[in-house]
Amino acid sequence: VNPGFSGQGFIPEVYEKLEKADKYRQENSLNYEIMIDGGVNRDNAEKLVSAGADILVSGSSFFQSSEFQELIRQLKR
Repeated sequence: VNPGFSGQGFIPEVYEKLEKADKYRQENSLNYEIMIDGGVNRDNAEKLVSAGADILVSGSSFFQSSEFQELIRQLKR
């Protein structure tokens, strides 16, 4: 998301940046975690992890959900 306030939409170009960051980390044997904070939801969580994310922050998606347990279960997949 663009910085500013919560609830903004996810920016799809992040996938390519994430893949590049993960590739750089692997090629250089670096030891750090990649966190994505902003626009994370049940629809993109799996793709973000596949692209290299280690930690996902799902603020608005979580707090706007009426079914917390189900959302957590889906995000853990």
